[in-house]
Amino acid sequence: MNIRRKLTSVTVAAAAVVMAVSMNGVTASAATKASYNTKWNSQIGWTSILGAGFLKTTDADSAYRQLRNAFMYQVISEGDVLELANTEGVTIPAEALKKLASEGWISGYTYKMIAKLPLEPSDMSAVYDADYYYANNPWLQGVIDPNDKNALFQNFLAVGMQVGARGNASFDPVAYRASDKVMATAYGDNWADYYVNYLLYHGHILPYQG
Repeated sequence: MNIRRKLTSVTVAAAAVVMAVSMNGVTASAATKASYNTKWNSQIGWTSILGAGFLKTTDADSAYRQLRNAFMYQVISEGDVLELANTEGVTIPAEALKKLASEGWISGYTYKMIAKLPLEPSDMSAVYDADYYYANNPWLQGVIDPNDKNALFQNFLAVGMQVGARGNASFDPVAYRASDKVMATAYGDNWADYYVNYLLYHGHILPYQG
């Protein structure tokens, strides 16, 4: 696994909780040296190509179709879309993102982050399950009512992600950190970064649907 982008800042918001997650990954430039012999000096990534189209006013349907095709052929990731949305002058219509999320091309996390909407537990399902989080982190028991799903979710965002607590059975932040030395060096003990990296690059991938 490679770290594909440097995300300088990711803001996680849930109801009244707003948590800043600093992403200090390994930078990959848009134009990189080709890995084969060629007379051309560089190759331009799909993120740069798509971004140029979003610098002009783009209707929601056109934006949806451009991004859907890019995801269908697996030439971009959710992290790329978030990077595009944070690029000065680029606007991705919220309706396009909502449609992509409803069809499963992107997660609710990416849609809500770009649209600046409050996160819900379902948006973080790749790394979070309320029942698992409560049952497998004893320090929560007797402190938070297990039936208070909102309180559990906000605790996960504000505390659990910061200390590397497991939120579900499928994502182990400790194992994920250990899987890539470059990522571990880049993020260090900033545990929330590992959850976000997984959400953006590995937690939600649809197969080709040509």
